[in-house]
Amino acid sequence: MSWIDGVFRCGSLGEDDCVVWWDALAAGGTWAAVAVALVALWIAWIGIGAAVGSAYAVWRLGREANRLAAAPFEVAKRQEIQERVVLLSALYGEMLSISGSAGALHNLMGHKYGVEHMLDNEVSRQNGAKMLRELTMPLTMQIMGRLHVLPAAESSAIAQCLGIVSILQTSANSFESSSRGIDQAEGVVRRVISDLGRLERLADKLSDLCEEQIYKSQH
Repeated sequence: MSWIDGVFRCGSLGEDDCVVWWDALAAGGTWAAVAVALVALWIAWIGIGAAVGSAYAVWRLGREANRLAAAPFEVAKRQEIQERVVLLSALYGEMLSISGSAGALHNLMGHKYGVEHMLDNEVSRQNGAKMLRELTMPLTMQIMGRLHVLPAAESSAIAQCLGIVSILQTSANSFESSSRGIDQAEGVVRRVISDLGRLERLADKLSDLCEEQIYKSQH
């Protein structure tokens, strides 16, 4: 017997007692409605799952894109820090050397002998002029084009040191000829001694800054 027989309980409607079984038909409609609702709910859940999956995929793609975009910057930053440390490590020795030389000359001319002695003693002036000409910063000159990777304090101090060294080298001849009685001789001697003191202090400061930056990079 088919399910139709449960609804239509006789052969021909309207003959004898043959009528439609409305209760059975209503029950069948209810079950059909339930089935349709379940299918709709299942489809809705599929839609939600697809939306969540799509949102997650978009988030992962965005995160990966950001990581790839930031990678070149991070690599460049690490390379810049590495170059900075290498430069400061190389400069550290030269700063100690120039500080020692300038300090020794400043102490010799300004304290041990003094201005009066330098004006009166030609041999002392000749020796002093020779040492002034030997004040050089060859390594620093070679890396002048890379000073922009260094912190402002270090690059400024380096530029000042180079400037003072250049002035002292240029002053060597006039210092050597600055004997007593020569016009402006005393001013030349005093200026050289003063510049030597400035160079010593700047080189000391720069060597300390180099040491500090090198220490930070290792910790």
